[in-house]
Amino acid sequence: MKNKNPLPIMHEHCGLKKSHIPGMLGYHRMTPGRLQSLVTMATLKPKPHARLFFPAMVAWGQCTDTEVKRLLWECYFDPDIKPHIYHILCWEHSIPDDVILRHAGFSMSTLTKILKRPKVTKLHLQAIARFAMQYRDAMASKKSRAGVDPRYMRLHRALVDPKRIYPPGEIIAD
Repeated sequence: MKNKNPLPIMHEHCGLKKSHIPGMLGYHRMTPGRLQSLVTMATLKPKPHARLFFPAMVAWGQCTDTEVKRLLWECYFDPDIKPHIYHILCWEHSIPDDVILRHAGFSMSTLTKILKRPKVTKLHLQAIARFAMQYRDAMASKKSRAGVDPRYMRLHRALVDPKRIYPPGEIIAD
């Protein structure tokens, strides 16, 4: 799989400024020409591509345009793969990491590994399922001011879709 560059999408559609790119990549200084080439390149080397994972996924979660969202998703995951429960909770619903860690009961390094994976294990799904179901039910409440939250079904599908879970015994390479 080629390392598609998320920077052109983030710069053009998500409001990323060129001045923020060096900090995201861990560099202190970059020439204007180098910044321009990064914003126009189609692919990236593995190290900068990996460093842009979390900023790109945060932009994916906050994006409202479905086409842009699809393009950002395809920079890191196969287009056939749907986001799992942790992707939706962390990036689309912007639930803080400490809340997820408290309810799931594991460390930050484990959450980081889970977020980089295209699917979750059954154990990880069970760890967050109670919290996610309460959150889902609160979004579906007819008593809320605006009615049922439209993000309700995405969260519900992430909880019940067996395609988003690794089959038992499959080896997960990190």
